[in-house]
Amino acid sequence: MKKNNHRIHLLVGIILTSTLLGACTSGHMITIDSEPPGAEILANEKPIGKTPKKIVADDVFPPRWYGGSYMVKGKLGLEKEGCQKYQMDVNDTVLSKDIKATLNCSEVPSHSKPPVSAVPAKATVPQGVEQSLQQLKDLYDKGVITEQEYQAQRKRILDKI
Repeated sequence: MKKNNHRIHLLVGIILTSTLLGACTSGHMITIDSEPPGAEILANEKPIGKTPKKIVADDVFPPRWYGGSYMVKGKLGLEKEGCQKYQMDVNDTVLSKDIKATLNCSEVPSHSKPPVSAVPAKATVPQGVEQSLQQLKDLYDKGVITEQEYQAQRKRILDKI
């Protein structure tokens, strides 16, 4: 009788184990998406496509034995030009539902920023002010007014701006 009980327990154990292992490799589909879309997806550092993409989780991240546990461990990365690289650890829980990542991107990619000019922008002076300053300079250059008069009148004109 003991031999039969032992066989029954062994048979139940085998059935339960195969049922549980079968559930782990169920072909579960998930979607990997990003904001903004079009990011390169890296599964354990290997490219598998661009977001959004549907995958069979167990095909991309196959479960393995770790110690005494049969589970998924891996790294999921997303890369897009102008954005910081996104990386996360994946496991059975993470891969049980869709993944949506928001990437940290700059407004303008660094390679397309307009060049910074070494020459400062010319200050815009109203046309009437510019004409008044030019007339004042002409009077000074001709010797009609003194330097003190020139400086005083120039200051008065510029203070109006």
